[in-house]
Amino acid sequence: MILPENPQVQESPFQIETLDKISFFKRITNSPRIKSILISLSILTIGFIGVLAYLNISGKISIISFARESANFVPSTLNQQKKESALTRFLNSRKNAASTSINTPTPKPTQKIQINLSIPAPTVTITPTISPTLPMNPTSSPNPPTMQISYPSEGQYIELTTSQTLCIVDVPVGTNTQGLLKRKNINNVGWGSYQAPDGTCFDPYEGQNTFSFQYKNSKGEESIVYIRTFTFHRIKKVTISFSGQLYRDGNCNNTQDSNEGNVNATTTVNIFKMPEFYIYDTISTNSSGLFTYSTSIDEVDSLSLQGGPISPEGYKSNPNYSSQTITFTKSNAKAHIVIPQVPNENISACSSK
Repeated sequence: MILPENPQVQESPFQIETLDKISFFKRITNSPRIKSILISLSILTIGFIGVLAYLNISGKISIISFARESANFVPSTLNQQKKESALTRFLNSRKNAASTSINTPTPKPTQKIQINLSIPAPTVTITPTISPTLPMNPTSSPNPPTMQISYPSEGQYIELTTSQTLCIVDVPVGTNTQGLLKRKNINNVGWGSYQAPDGTCFDPYEGQNTFSFQYKNSKGEESIVYIRTFTFHRIKKVTISFSGQLYRDGNCNNTQDSNEGNVNATTTVNIFKMPEFYIYDTISTNSSGLFTYSTSIDEVDSLSLQGGPISPEGYKSNPNYSSQTITFTKSNAKAHIVIPQVPNENISACSSK
């Protein structure tokens, strides 16, 4: 047999159709647009399945029970027939029951038996029980202690001497002050702890001062904070100096002339407080008749003094001499006086004056 050159295999129509389908699917799957559509559909399908699974787990929709009810579903026509058949059977049974006669026995007459019972009535003694009415214990409202600070008053100006101490005066004016405790804050240095109340004496600053007090009773109820502000001045001491000398007044004229010297003798000089005229202090002169006395007074005070010497031996006081009173103050803190003494041999000169 001689075969033809370049033999060509003739494909069947089925093979051609299959090749066309394969080429078609390749073109579809290789298309980017088709790929994105397929991916979106896959995501939506997975999401829908996930939602159904969530609803089934949470109990909102039971997919299994829904499938069972669908399998057991009976058409409404069949159910209606079943209902009508049951109704027919029920009506027939009622008719049969009505046609059946039931023989019931005639009841015998009931005999009445009368029994007389005599039961004595029991005696009941009732003893009333009186329950005491207990007073109700109302819930007590807070009742903190109430205090009054009577000294110093708000804004008061206070002067004290160096020997005086400032003490605060505070007293309770309300009730509920049992077991009273107090804490304080002086000049904003900080609060102390609660302690038993005292007079609260302290040394204030020169100028403005402030203090705060708070109180607490045995129930732990705290009062308001009491605050006072005042101005303070500490009175200072001033030293005064009182000096003098005794001189020989030979002519009894109450003036120390140039030829009249000091009394060269030691004697006592009484310092009198005026105007009360009592001995305030006593000093002695030196051998030249000189004396010096000093003391201190408050800067706001004054002191009036007189020097009254006791005439030394051989001298008498000048009858025409009036003792000089010196008033000492902060601005007049020094003074010097001279006191005449008449020698005994010159006392006659005083009689002619």
